[in-house]
Amino acid sequence: MNGGNLLKNCILCICSFILVFAVRADAGPEAGGALPDLKSAAVVVSRQIRPFIDVSRGMIDLLEKESGISADIHYLDRIQENTGDAVPEKFTNGTYALLVAIGPEAARFVWKIESQPFTNKLYAAVLNPGKNISSLDENHCGISLNIPIDQQVEMIRRGLPEVRRIGIIYDPQHNEAFFEAVRKSAVQSGIEFVPLRVADRKNISDVIDSGIDTIDALWMIPDATVISETIIHYLIKACLVKKKSVIGYNRFFYESGAALSFVFDYYQLGRQAGQMTAELLYRGSCGRETPRFEVWLNKRIFRRLELDLPQHPPASIRIKK
Repeated sequence: MNGGNLLKNCILCICSFILVFAVRADAGPEAGGALPDLKSAAVVVSRQIRPFIDVSRGMIDLLEKESGISADIHYLDRIQENTGDAVPEKFTNGTYALLVAIGPEAARFVWKIESQPFTNKLYAAVLNPGKNISSLDENHCGISLNIPIDQQVEMIRRGLPEVRRIGIIYDPQHNEAFFEAVRKSAVQSGIEFVPLRVADRKNISDVIDSGIDTIDALWMIPDATVISETIIHYLIKACLVKKKSVIGYNRFFYESGAALSFVFDYYQLGRQAGQMTAELLYRGSCGRETPRFEVWLNKRIFRRLELDLPQHPPASIRIKK
């Protein structure tokens, strides 16, 4: 080996050494104990339901097959069956370099763990993480299930170009701030958003009867008072009778007759979380990312409502049969 190659290899070794310890720059020699495997992660899953399972599957596939990171899946209900409210020692003794929470229940569990200083945390598939994780601060990273409001408004404008007045049905106790943010974001969109406030489920039919003729479309958002499977079917049917579009926020709305639906591919969301995990473990970088999503337009419903499909929609808008 000549002198130039020897010098080059020495520099590479020194850089690698610095990189490994930069990832854990917050851990000093006084911390004690052994460093965890920098390529190990524990993935805590809230519940064994399809969306969360798909997220974990996408994450594991990317980590183990493409990034060389070993990850163990732990279902929260099984943890609690075995230990109750106690936290298993393997989550606190430095076994893992990273704890990943999938879903809100898992996030609350992970964030209450007083882990070793070497251990980072990351969340995925959590709606309104600031509300669901009490100890979350701006330094923590992850992927929520919240699509930025300005992006939602823009996708609605692009997907339903004929719509000008959109009613949002919601309980003001839960979503008045959301409505005000939408109205503020929509100033330049040419769309007027109309509040359809419901404080009690028994008043939903009255609110719809009095407001449906004043709007072009109804936007249904996550709301504990307004949303249930029965109510979704009722509202979509009422809108179709009046030839009004419905805007929803998942595949169920699309399948139930919504004209436009914001849809997550949970497997791809898991791969996104896996990429964040790899970045954090290998480079020490982390942040908060908007979840990857698509907008599905229901071609059958557009035809039934005699609406024109948008011309040259962006790649994130898919016209589905």
